[in-house]
Amino acid sequence: GPRPAFTPPRRQQPRRGGPRVSVRQPQDQVVRVLLLRSGWWLELTDADHEALAALPDWHAECFRWIDRWLADHGDTPWPTLREQIAVEPWGADAVALVDGAEVPIDPLLEDLHTAVAQTIRAQAVRSAMAVLGRH
Repeated sequence: GPRPAFTPPRRQQPRRGGPRVSVRQPQDQVVRVLLLRSGWWLELTDADHEALAALPDWHAECFRWIDRWLADHGDTPWPTLREQIAVEPWGADAVALVDGAEVPIDPLLEDLHTAVAQTIRAQAVRSAMAVLGRH
């Protein structure tokens, strides 16, 4: 028979309100660890800082914010940071990464270094693919 003129799109969205976050991307892990342990930003190299601040999404804004915040206030516990970032456009995403993480584990500094290295490597691959994609 004839197809109905309009079928509303089936929304494949996770239900709001529940913990919906799994930390899938390495840059999500970097955000999570740094918000829990903001002082660890200073353990990263200048090259790390530059690479993270150049990511093509809200993560970069978050890292630039952390950099500025630390310069002004120093190492700050997460409950305080949570209040501060709530007003930022990316604040809800960042808070969800910390509070909504499926496994709330205490981060290790080596986790941060691993996640940063993975983030930078993945970004290099994305940049290369973008270049290759332009004919």
